[in-house]
Amino acid sequence: GRAAEAFAGALDRVPSLDAARTGLEGLLGDLASDEALYRTSVEALERAYRATGAWERSLGIVPARLRAAKENGDRATIYMEAADLEENKARDPGLAAVSNWKAFCIAAERASVASELLRRTRLSGRWDVVAPGLLEALGGRAVADSVARDLLVEASDWALREDPSTTRALALLEAALVRCPGDV
Repeated sequence: GRAAEAFAGALDRVPSLDAARTGLEGLLGDLASDEALYRTSVEALERAYRATGAWERSLGIVPARLRAAKENGDRATIYMEAADLEENKARDPGLAAVSNWKAFCIAAERASVASELLRRTRLSGRWDVVAPGLLEALGGRAVADSVARDLLVEASDWALREDPSTTRALALLEAALVRCPGDV
């Protein structure tokens, strides 16, 4: 515990201190039973990675950040931060769409999460990730009608092209018509 606290403190003072980063990374597995210390350590590592531009390491610690997060809203934010890194640093819009989808499943009602999902899915073509669970993810959530309609219609278009059964495509299109009658 003391070593982790010392490493975390050192990283907060000098984010580029490799010995502290390596030491804290090595201790993470041993800290799992102490939630508060685990969270503090993971947050210190993320701050250090962000401060030094170590985006690959930031992506590598996403599972630990998700585990340390107290609330689903925090998890959605972590997924969105990962999506931003995947799109802008790793230049992988498909992977960004997957992370954005995970955030959407948690926080579809966040306008930025929904609109970014639409943009990233259009950009990457990863409707295979979105279409299968879209109806469930939207269920009863306050998503802007225009974004929900576009997600549903475009997922329906994908399903018509890719799924031998028209059942999914029709269900998606029906949901778009129910949500925005006269605007599909």
